[in-house]
Amino acid sequence: MFSYSVRHLQKTKFLHWSIVREFSKMTPAKEITIPIHNGHISGKVWNEGAPTVVLGLHGWLDNAGTWDTLAPLLPKSLSLVAVDFPGHGLSSHLPKGANSTFVDMVMIVERIVQHFEWKEVNLLGHSMGGGVSMLYAGTFPEKVKKIVMIDLIKPMSYPIDMQPDRTRESIEQTFKIENRLNNSPPSYDYATMVEKMVKSYGHSVTEESAKAILKRGSQKMRMEHIHSTMTPTEN
Repeated sequence: MFSYSVRHLQKTKFLHWSIVREFSKMTPAKEITIPIHNGHISGKVWNEGAPTVVLGLHGWLDNAGTWDTLAPLLPKSLSLVAVDFPGHGLSSHLPKGANSTFVDMVMIVERIVQHFEWKEVNLLGHSMGGGVSMLYAGTFPEKVKKIVMIDLIKPMSYPIDMQPDRTRESIEQTFKIENRLNNSPPSYDYATMVEKMVKSYGHSVTEESAKAILKRGSQKMRMEHIHSTMTPTEN
């Protein structure tokens, strides 16, 4: 990402000072909206206009807030464009009955690339976003310059003999979620919601990170102190 190749790593001191000189506080994030066929993709961009653009792709049930604490630490030569996948954050939700597969998300990335008219793109993906980055690079190799993946070994896959059971489980889970959407979403006070989110992720996220995600993943209700959210473990 920093345009330093492996062959330069022996020049540790030079590399260190080069990076330090590049670092400075990024400009505040700017909200963006990208129109698509069934609504819009929301996101935000830090350091708009910088020479090197990085597209940030978040993980499952997260949103562009994933990068809130990382973005200010990036070099001023980078512009970070972080988006909310459909059904996440502030982006449009999918129509009832529609599924979101890796192929669909690869298509969303290509829509974003075409929207900005990028000839090449650097991808920064966390978890699910890393899998999408890898699949996008395999599908459009000529458009990907570099990939950085966080918390990902490979895209999710299963042995062929497990596919029928996994397909059934996916269909049943989809129907369960559709039925849940007929009811009002659960609501909590803010402190409780932060606590539930930290616990639901097995304490793999800090309170600070949870709050960053909840900025785009929660919604204020009529009472000021009440928010609405869905956590990964909600039934």
